Amino acid sequence: MFMKKAVFSFLFGALLLMGGQPASAVETMADYTDMPIFMSSTVTPNVLIIMDNSGSMNDQAYPDGAVGAAFGATPYDSTKTYYGYFTPALKYTYGAGYFYIDAAGVWSGNFLNWATMRRIDVGRKVLVGGLATSRTGGGNCRLIGDSGNGWWVWKYGPTAAVPASTTPYSNAAGKKITYELTGGYLDVYEYNTADNPDSTWGTLKQRYTIRVQKDVALEPDEFVAGNIAGIMQRVETKARWGIEFFNNSGCGSGEGCGVNGHDGGYISNAIVGIGYGTNFITNVENTAA
Repeated sequence: MFMKKAVFSFLFGALLLMGGQPASAVETMADYTDMPIFMSSTVTPNVLIIMDNSGSMNDQAYPDGAVGAAFGATPYDSTKTYYGYFTPALKYTYGAGYFYIDAAGVWSGNFLNWATMRRIDVGRKVLVGGLATSRTGGGNCRLIGDSGNGWWVWKYGPTAAVPASTTPYSNAAGKKITYELTGGYLDVYEYNTADNPDSTWGTLKQRYTIRVQKDVALEPDEFVAGNIAGIMQRVETKARWGIEFFNNSGCGSGEGCGVNGHDGGYISNAIVGIGYGTNFITNVENTAA
């Protein structure tokens, strides 16, 4: 009997002790995790961007598989979204030397990205929002298509039906339309179906300056603090930024022009502190391919 009373008293006391524990004593995941003392503070990461500005960056961002081949392919695909300076879902009109958003426009932004973007344009768009006419925080600005550093590139226009207001040009009987990039222009040419644009001059239908008005009211996601923006402005002080470009040996941007024919890179903006230096955006915008 004594033993039973002793066991009962012990169990009763233990239950009292357990019931008296505060709610904060409940175990959490923090009780099972830990980290070394030297890792307990957050350190801003160093990020070095290596941007390709070799000659091939002057090529089309969306090359046409039909170039140099027999006419008859459908290079533009309206079911795909093409990234670039134009907002794909919007319509555009051209006037006064630039494209601007217009619900009644005859150009598709998606098509214009396909037709006008060079690789260097897409790189600039990703990093800083593009080559802009203004970055003073005032909102609207214009983005400028790269001149291509002497590269002339072309591709066939659509050969099958496309949605309305994609492009104001279509192939007439016995003819074919091409979209050609030269300097900072989009040239629309018409050729005979049997002609090869690499060796024959067609008829110039129209020349367009590759400039597009960006509207902060209609494209708010394109801006940060009133300026056109890319990942650099969106991440900004969450990292320490630096940027390196392709070759810089005093012989231009041609491939294989480095010392003894070896190409290399050079640091344009070193990682020196949180965020990026004042010339970072300018260097991304203006370093030619």
